[in-house]
Amino acid sequence: MKTNYITMAQQLDTAAEKVKFYKLLKGFDLTTQTIDEIGRHGIDSMVVLADFDPTQFDSFFTRIDKKSHPAKPKNDVVWVSAKGNEGIRLTYRWLEMQKWLGLKTSAEFLTPKGIKYVKKRDAELQASITSNADKDLARPPKFKSFAKWDDFLEPFTTFLGRILGAAKTPLLYVTRLNSDRSDDPRSSFKTTDEYFISCVVHSGAWFIADSKRVWDELKAACHGTSAWEFIKNFGKDNNFDGRGAFWRLKRAAETTNSSTLKILAAYKIINQLKWQASRSSHFTFENFIEKLVKAYNDLKAEQETVSEPKKVRDFLKAIEDDRLTNAKDFVMGDDAKMNNFELSYQYIQGILANKIVCDSASTKSRHAAALGSGGGFTGTLEGKSYPSDIWRTFTPEQIAEVRRLRAAASGGGGRGGGGRGRGGGKSRGQKRRAAAAKRKLLDENGDDDKSDEKSSGNQFGGSANPAKKRNGAGV
Repeated sequence: MKTNYITMAQQLDTAAEKVKFYKLLKGFDLTTQTIDEIGRHGIDSMVVLADFDPTQFDSFFTRIDKKSHPAKPKNDVVWVSAKGNEGIRLTYRWLEMQKWLGLKTSAEFLTPKGIKYVKKRDAELQASITSNADKDLARPPKFKSFAKWDDFLEPFTTFLGRILGAAKTPLLYVTRLNSDRSDDPRSSFKTTDEYFISCVVHSGAWFIADSKRVWDELKAACHGTSAWEFIKNFGKDNNFDGRGAFWRLKRAAETTNSSTLKILAAYKIINQLKWQASRSSHFTFENFIEKLVKAYNDLKAEQETVSEPKKVRDFLKAIEDDRLTNAKDFVMGDDAKMNNFELSYQYIQGILANKIVCDSASTKSRHAAALGSGGGFTGTLEGKSYPSDIWRTFTPEQIAEVRRLRAAASGGGGRGGGGRGRGGGKSRGQKRRAAAAKRKLLDENGDDDKSDEKSSGNQFGGSANPAKKRNGAGV
């Protein structure tokens, strides 16, 4: 059985930290009994105080104050003085700042000079909040083009410099040049804002929240523009990485125009490329894959990275063939294929090849059924157009019957019953010409969509087949 325990060294460290914390509180003119009572209520070290909810300080101190405020408190009175109240709150603020700045948080490092700096920082923050309250903090203008990059960059960074993030620091710290904090001494900076912008660390919950805020602002300014193609992958796929998106956009704006145009062209192909077998027999699935792979290779050549899952999602989205719906669902449920573009398209390619073979076999079976065992079409004849593969199975008599049914449906009278002349019969010449026309139809390719249009013109006296009209007879 695994036993949870702490080492003797850890116990000594904890005890030592509590002693340092006790001495710190003593410096705030708190009595021993008051400090002990604070410890019994849970705050007995800097580690515990760092996790305390600052909105609960008032109620916490009320529980500690067991007696009313005396004019001259005795040593045995449990009472948090005004100096002690302020001291504990400022200590909490110091711990926050040390955490954001990546500095040590032990009680021994908090000096009167540190307390003084916390007060200075809080005063500047309050002044900044008051100043911005009277100004219109409208979002920066929409991105227009890379040719006007400076017109976008200046107002955008000015906006970030006026917005305080989770670390109570202007959001400019998220987009600074170096991700590592500055090692310059605090005294070398003109203002506390400059110090915090240069030194707040790029890690922790505060940085994640502030980087997402920068992402939200970039998305609002760039969505629907040419800039969006360069930063959209920094959204959900990359935990809304505002810093990464900002520097990718800056690099695109400051690189050569030819490189930027190549990247935009590749993204345009990826976004607009669609594949559906019924749309064009000339654009095969292999052609589709080739264009997609080439676009990703073009991006790679320009140092534009696209993750494998993103490639797979783009690929599946571009397929609009209903026959592959189940195959796409299978890929989305397979982690190996969702993380390997080549593996995913090879799988889909194989499924499609099998479906083409099966569809071809099914078509042949339908043709064989149409021919029947004794030859000719075995279904019920109707006065309508038939596909060419079915039309070729008709006997001459069936062709004549279909034409008669068409003529009857259009109000032209029957061909086999009433005849064309007043007497209802046909002359010998007419019969010979009709037989010749039937033989000619059987010799043609049987394309019902074309040959029927010509013959129907003759039936109704139209000009669809002038050559037959000159012969003086219809079919």
